Amino acid sequence: MDGETFNVVETGPSKKARDHEAWDPEWMEERFSGVLECNFDKCNERVAIIGDVLTEEIYSEGGSYRSIYYPTAFNPAPLPIHIPDETPGDVNQALRLAAGLFWQSREAAGNQIRTAVEYLMDDRRVKKWKNSKAAKNSKNRLTLHGRIELFKEKDPVTADYLLAIKWLGNSGSHSSGLTRTDVLEAFEMMDVVLNKLYNTRLEVIAKKVKEVNRRKGPTGK
Repeated sequence: MDGETFNVVETGPSKKARDHEAWDPEWMEERFSGVLECNFDKCNERVAIIGDVLTEEIYSEGGSYRSIYYPTAFNPAPLPIHIPDETPGDVNQALRLAAGLFWQSREAAGNQIRTAVEYLMDDRRVKKWKNSKAAKNSKNRLTLHGRIELFKEKDPVTADYLLAIKWLGNSGSHSSGLTRTDVLEAFEMMDVVLNKLYNTRLEVIAKKVKEVNRRKGPTGK
């Protein structure tokens, strides 16, 4: 945290509540803002952050209090996973949007990860329409579930991951349908999928493994 940019202010309703005869420090509500700086070597990205501050009593310390900071937005938001460079742009963008929404709405974040699956099906050229010669309308459009089932014919293992992500995304259409753990698990599943489909480094290493095993020793390269 950049200390020079860090700021905490008490909300208007919280200030008014101080006049109440039963006022307690735990009633206090504040907002905070600031700038974070990445400490990864050669990164130094700066990220704006805002959120809420609540006061909590520490009973083990004789009635003292501490402030608890709850982030509600990051710009840009940290990604829970590493997206391979070869990942299609639409998929990448949907996942980055999901990472930002994660702090504001778990349901919206889950829906965006589901959208990433739709874009992934587009990239894998899985058909969208039941009948390509018929009118392109809602009745002729394949559901995401149907598209994943088609993809399953080529890659059943990856399709199972995508189906699980889809079910989690569907739950995001309902209020309080997802926990933060649910969303993070969807990200983890997508991490496996993206590395399997788009991480060319894994493919290169797999070829080297095969060649070493064939030669039963160094490849000489």
